[in-house]
This record gives sequence, C-alpha cells and structure tokens, in this order.
Amino acid sequence: MKIDRHNCIGERFGRLVINAVVGSGPDKHIIVECLCDCGGKTQVPLSRLKNKNIGTKSCGCLTKIVNTTHGKRSSKMYPIWIGMKQRCTNPKNKRYSDYGGRGITVCDSWQNFENFLADMGEAPEGLTIDRINNDGDYEPGNCRWISMKEQARNYRHNHILSYNGKEKPLVAWAEQYNIPYHTLKSRINKLHWPVDKALNTPVRESHINIITN
Repeated sequence: MKIDRHNCIGERFGRLVINAVVGSGPDKHIIVECLCDCGGKTQVPLSRLKNKNIGTKSCGCLTKIVNTTHGKRSSKMYPIWIGMKQRCTNPKNKRYSDYGGRGITVCDSWQNFENFLADMGEAPEGLTIDRINNDGDYEPGNCRWISMKEQARNYRHNHILSYNGKEKPLVAWAEQYNIPYHTLKSRINKLHWPVDKALNTPVRESHINIITN
C-alpha cells in the first residue's frame, strides 16, 4: 500500500498533531504517530482520527482529565454531553429520528467534552440544553439553557391547537386556561373532546392535585 508520508503531517485532531506516518496495520489502515498537547505521543490509525463521532482526540490524557481533574464523569454535565451525542449518532436511541435522523449533528469541537463544558458552562439548576434554531446543529451560538416548560413549548412535535381563530402549542393553551398539560392532552388525544369542551370544562380540584403533586 503506497502511503503519502507528507499529505497528513501537521494535521491537528483535538489535542493531537500528526508527527509522522509509521506505516500500515494488518487491515491496511495508515498508522500515524501523533504528538499530544500534553507532551505525550501515541500511534493511531489515521481513519480513527478522522472519524467524526468516535475519533481519537488525545493520547489518553483527556480521559484522565475528565475522570480525575474535573471529576465530571459523575456530574450532571457529562450525561448531558453523552445524551446529546447519542441522539445524533446512535440509531438505536429512541430520539434519534428527531435528531441524527434529521441530519442534526454535534459540531467537531464538542466531540471533546472539555470544549463542550468550556463553551456551555455548568448547567443551571432545573434547566436543559436547547438548540435556538431547531434545524441547526449542537454548536456554540446555537445552544442555550432553558426550562423544561420552554423545552416542551419548543418541541417540534408539540401539538398545535386552533381555537377562536388563534393557533398555539397545547402547553400554551393549558397555561392560559389553567388546565394541567397532561389533562388537556388526554382530553384532546385520547377522549377526542371538541376543543371548546376540552378548554372550558373545569378540572376537579382533586384531579389537579393528583396531576401536580
């Protein structure tokens, strides 16, 4: 297998910069030696460096940083990062069709947990990550922290209800008429009540307590 020993020299992938082409492995993949920003060296298949989803980004020091220095693997930020990537890359994820299945991706920079953490900071209590442009990717400038109520309002599958010449998400009508969201959703989707009846039929106090407590 003929290898261009100069074409990839100097390319950067995360913390790694290709220093030399070592040769090819048993599977004929090009093996390169990389210098890490931490001073370490590692040899890795070039194809793995270029893999957008699982690409190697360090000599192993990032794993140590996440596990020890920052201790974020057990914090709420790490699962948020993992969940974000899973929705965009794992076809078996139950929400993949709304993300990766629509072409939504996680930007190259945020394949690195440190970069994601540096750009977004710690998640404020009670807030969840949201994309400002629902058709845009997870990337700096298109993400923010919002409440679950706002998230439900923005969700692309949110039921839009028309009443008295106005169109609003189901959650907005529920707020306006002081009806628990799931009660209104059940009236419309399961009981198939007319909109007027669903919005204007009082909810028993006991039922509100069961829903909200």
